[in-house]
Amino acid sequence: MSAKPAAVVDPYRVQAGPRTPKWMYATPLVFAPLLPLIRLQVKNPVLRQRLFGGTVAVAFLHGVLLLTNSYAINVDPRAERQMRGR
Repeated sequence: MSAKPAAVVDPYRVQAGPRTPKWMYATPLVFAPLLPLIRLQVKNPVLRQRLFGGTVAVAFLHGVLLLTNSYAINVDPRAERQMRGR
């Protein structure tokens, strides 16, 4: 029954910051309704194909950036080393 005093702080404990929504993962909610709207509303076939292709390209690029961790700005070096197994 030995409890740690309140003044002792564990140096390896990662302090969690405020929880905020990760908006970068919600972008499919933007791209999904855009694709049918472009197909149905744009009457010029050349413009419609370019808009549709551009939207798909931007969505694909966004997915690639998410998968390659290009958005990882604030990474704790200790946590990164632990993830690599060192």
